[in-house]
Amino acid sequence: MTLILTSLFLCGCGLLYLGQDRLIFFPRQYGPDAKQVQDRYEVLEFDSSQGRQRAFYRGPSGKLPEKIWVMTGGNASLALGWDWLVDPAAKIQSDFGFLLIEYPGYGEAEGQPGRKTIAKTVDGAISALTAHLELPEDKVIDRISFIGHSLGAAVAFETASRLNRGEVIALSPFTSMKDMARRTIGKPLSNLARHRWDNRARVAEVAELPGAQITIFHGDSDTVIPAFMGRELGEIGGEVVEFREVKNAHHNNIVDTIRPELVELLTR
Repeated sequence: MTLILTSLFLCGCGLLYLGQDRLIFFPRQYGPDAKQVQDRYEVLEFDSSQGRQRAFYRGPSGKLPEKIWVMTGGNASLALGWDWLVDPAAKIQSDFGFLLIEYPGYGEAEGQPGRKTIAKTVDGAISALTAHLELPEDKVIDRISFIGHSLGAAVAFETASRLNRGEVIALSPFTSMKDMARRTIGKPLSNLARHRWDNRARVAEVAELPGAQITIFHGDSDTVIPAFMGRELGEIGGEVVEFREVKNAHHNNIVDTIRPELVELLTR
């Protein structure tokens, strides 16, 4: 009997380990109205180990933007979902660029999403933008800042740390993927989490970069990622990190709730 129970437990652990992507990522496709939005962007296509990838860029024509915002969404978000924010910001600050990242398997991008594949997609999108602008990659990277929501905040912090870029706007970030797994399935199964995003470590690293400026927004009514996680991250980086708790904001509506503040930050 003990052997049977042990076998069932190990089998369940194996299924959880191999199938957890379905609990984390929720790829979606675009509807028929997306074409109208897409027409406002340059479509950047590039290859990766996951197949053909896409990103969307809006910025000044024929020159290096003063700043380039790399935008990474949540686990059920499509890249063009940022348009409602990009469109007013681009009209205010026409010298800025906006690079919207599509995750593998989302929209028309091929492949499977994951921490490593998303990181390669972000790097590929930046390289594709560099080729599109016909400029050295270091000049483009020197102008990059990041904004990310939920899982996208983890992507933003990780990429900012890797590229030594100190400006990040994070919306509803978690402390770590392992912490999120612990909230969902408890110990010890949370140790099986494969995608080890660790925002505590990455915030600490980004905060040490020259000119670092991190702004964290978190809704006080967020039941998906609780506000105490964002608050904890806000305490890590000292004076270079600003934490703003948004009253009556939930996980999925925080971006809309603080739209004027975000437009202001994106155009400063």
